Amino acid sequence: MVASIVVLSVVIISLITVGYYVIKHWNRKFVVQKEEHQKATVIAKKQIAEIEHQFNQSLTESRSAHDAELRRQTAEWEAQAAEDRQKMDLIRQEKMLISDQLTNTFHMSDLMSRRQIIDACHRLQLDGALLTNIHFSPDRHDLSDSYFYSQADHLLVTSRGISVIEGKYWSMMVFDG
Repeated sequence: MVASIVVLSVVIISLITVGYYVIKHWNRKFVVQKEEHQKATVIAKKQIAEIEHQFNQSLTESRSAHDAELRRQTAEWEAQAAEDRQKMDLIRQEKMLISDQLTNTFHMSDLMSRRQIIDACHRLQLDGALLTNIHFSPDRHDLSDSYFYSQADHLLVTSRGISVIEGKYWSMMVFDG
């Protein structure tokens, strides 16, 4: 029995010794892995910092380039808008000039034709009334949506009759009556 206690004690001591060396071996392995992990973490942090630095530098350069391009395009747009405003002003002035010239031309034409009609009435010894630049719209007996109006240069009312005198080309319907 003493022998079995001794054997059992030797086995227990052997197991404790083996367990100690196994734990020591695994601790060394974990320490090495921990050190390798810490080294890898430091390297990864350095790489992340470098990438962040490159990204921020690239972002700054991109923003700077974007802002410069935006300023360039804004200046170009403003120059084009100013040029377009000048063109529009010239067109407006030209339009007003043409409108004034046409108004004066038609006004002078109406005055000249009016003078000629009055002179002809005096030569023919006709008394009457001369109406100029008359706008009218025909009576609508139908209820259609088409609605129009017309303009006549002169309407001469005398004791001999009523005459509509048009001094220019008229491309619409002429009502006789």
